[in-house]
Amino acid sequence: MLIAMRAGYTNPVIAAKSFATLDQISGGRVAINLIAGIDDREAASESAPASKAIRYEMMDEEVQVMKLLWSSHEPVAFEGKHFQIQQVIEPKPFQQPHPPFLLGGGSEQGARISARHSDVHLFWGDRPDVIATRISEIRQLAAAYGRKDQIRFGMRMQVILGDTEEEAWKNAWNLIAGAPALVMQDIRGGSDVVASIKATSVANRRVWELLDTSGFDHKIHPHIWTGVAKVRIGAGVSIVGTPAQVASTIEEFIAAGCTSFCLSGYPHAHMAQEFAQRVLHPYFGQRLRIAAGGRRGC
Repeated sequence: MLIAMRAGYTNPVIAAKSFATLDQISGGRVAINLIAGIDDREAASESAPASKAIRYEMMDEEVQVMKLLWSSHEPVAFEGKHFQIQQVIEPKPFQQPHPPFLLGGGSEQGARISARHSDVHLFWGDRPDVIATRISEIRQLAAAYGRKDQIRFGMRMQVILGDTEEEAWKNAWNLIAGAPALVMQDIRGGSDVVASIKATSVANRRVWELLDTSGFDHKIHPHIWTGVAKVRIGAGVSIVGTPAQVASTIEEFIAAGCTSFCLSGYPHAHMAQEFAQRVLHPYFGQRLRIAAGGRRGC
């Protein structure tokens, strides 16, 4: 279970207690998705700090506090800019030293926090060679915290399958064919909401940059497509193709240095089943069996 933790929304002591309890109840099947929020407008509407930079500062302190509480059996004294803590909690998490943290962000501030704290840094869709470069850069940042070889990397993408390549691309275009023109106009910058997101979200700006430079067919790679970004905000880059082509593209990201994949498709439940049956088990099943033998809960 990958559970979102939005910076500035929950006191870190409460978060540490909640996640430790969930981790114990689930037998170590909880992971934490660190989120700073898409834009300042949304955060302000929910009474969170107005600046994304401040939310990242709070995230850094929140994770520090949680890690301290999970590792100490004596009261923890923490004096930070945003939190002052004098506390000890029990029980500790089931997973040791703690549940894994995942962070997906394109900004340098996000990359530095990820380098310090993340078990997995998630990228949104891009070309494999670009991802390889970013992995090298974040590893160098992680080296300052003695974590160069500890941090891992993953991709957050959509998957669109077809029995043939032609059918896969037909399925891809059918996903956005019925979208109202107004939605496409808003996504491409015709609304105040999108303008606010562009001002603060480096990851979204990169997706829209790929969309704007990918040409009429919206391809940035033989099987990577930016078309979904025309109709949704966020991770709108997709792998498109037959099961073998999708698996091959995933292998390119593995070669670039990715070991985790957060994938989805439309309709969600149907595509999860299709991916499992047609891509995951036929092409990666042996590796899954090896992993399951080495770690409880895989």
